[in-house]
Parts: sequence; structure tokens; C-alpha cells
Amino acid sequence: MKCRKCGAELPEQALVCGNCGTPVEPYDSQEQRRREQEEYRRKNREEEHFASAGCARASLILGILSIVSVTMPYITIILSVAAIAFGILGSRSRRRGQAIVGIVLGVVMLLTGMVLLVCLAALEPYEEELAELFTGYLNDYMQ
Repeated sequence: MKCRKCGAELPEQALVCGNCGTPVEPYDSQEQRRREQEEYRRKNREEEHFASAGCARASLILGILSIVSVTMPYITIILSVAAIAFGILGSRSRRRGQAIVGIVLGVVMLLTGMVLLVCLAALEPYEEELAELFTGYLNDYMQ
């Protein structure tokens, strides 16, 4: 037997739900029991859709933030992975378009961040020379 309010599994002799405290009343008919079970399922589906819509929106926002943070490759990679994960979770909601855009932005920016890291690693031995070159150009520009 299940609680009519929270859906917790109850022993047959229970008088009160141990989870939410709702008094347990026997079902008048199978039809009433079926309606209550359907209402419980509908409520859970609505909550899942609401959570999925939030994940889709989060995916889009994280995808945009990964673009904004492109000058910091480590942050870009972290935000991109999060955008992809939330996009996958939100892809079954009514906001599926936002989830797809978040996934696409996440993938593109993940690849961009990885390329930037490789480029930075390749330029590391020349860091001092590049800094001197840049300061020279900056000094020439300021004069």
C-alpha cells in the first residue's frame, strides 16, 4: 500500500504514513486507487519537466559563459563540460532548443579551449622573448 500524499510504501496495517504523517485510509475502490496513482505519476512528470527545463536553461547560460571566458582556457573547458552535461539532462524538456544550443556551444568552446591550451604550451619556451617583443612594441607605440 502507498501513501496518498507522498507515495511512500506503507505496511498494510499502518494507520499513519511514517514519511509525511498523513492518516492512512483504505481505498474505497480500485478506481479511486488508480486515479490517485495517476495523479501521483502526473505530479512527478511535471517536476521532472520543470527540472529538465532548468537544466536546458543552465546549459545555454554556461555555453555563453564559456564564450565570454575564452581568454582563460581552463575556465572555458570547465564551463563547456558543464554546458554539455546540463544540455544532455535538459534535452528532454520543452526547452529542448536551449539545451541543443548549450550543447553546441559547449562542444565548440571545449575544442577551442583545448586548442588554446596546446598553443599556450607550445609558446611557453618563447615566453620571455615574446614578452620583450611585446614591451618593445608597446614602448614604441607610447612614444
